[in-house]
Amino acid sequence: MSPHRPVRVGDALSVVLKRTLFLGLLLVLSGCARLTTRPPELPTVDEAAAGTASAAYRARRASLEPMREWSFSGRIAFASPEDSGSGRIDWTQDGDAIDIRLSAPVSRQSWRLIVDPSGARLEGLDDGGRHAESADELLAGQFGFDLPMAALANWLRGLAAAGPVDEARIDESGRPLELHQHGWVIRFPDWHSTAPADLPRRVFAERDVPGGQDRVRVVIDHWRDHDNAD
Repeated sequence: MSPHRPVRVGDALSVVLKRTLFLGLLLVLSGCARLTTRPPELPTVDEAAAGTASAAYRARRASLEPMREWSFSGRIAFASPEDSGSGRIDWTQDGDAIDIRLSAPVSRQSWRLIVDPSGARLEGLDDGGRHAESADELLAGQFGFDLPMAALANWLRGLAAAGPVDEARIDESGRPLELHQHGWVIRFPDWHSTAPADLPRRVFAERDVPGGQDRVRVVIDHWRDHDNAD
């Protein structure tokens, strides 16, 4: 339980957009909140995919693993049984350090989540910033949900996160068409053709929740690999 009082925003639309955008990070886009424990015999992505496709996936993953500094700009939309909304997202990754900027054009509000060796900081709240040892702890304490950032960083690049995969559909180029992992179904309907490997243009994720579904849509307008930037 966070020792801080809940965020209070006068504008009801701002409240919805704020909660929506940070829920979008669940996917996030990101979410292993309240997950049922998975049995250890579930397959890895290589075992869930077949033959040649599995080998192509391993080759693609090997080409992406050296990518330590990268960023993307795009749009995010989220819908749940209670809320829906959309906004801009700019994600910058430098090793394990993450800098995420979110903006809601309708309310003209923006927020920033920074994760580095000192912990996680959330800026842009009406009553000041927040700090915690991890992004998961920070967002759970402030907004009441969990955020596995490592899983999100992999899914957004078209890779399975650590841990078992229930099901995987991989194309002949090693790009996942669909992953079932940690309670989410993640689909990759469109791809950029960029060096060093194809990266997603669109990432769609959904999971069943009481009363309906959580659905997240990320459209990535521009990818940049800073390690190989000119």
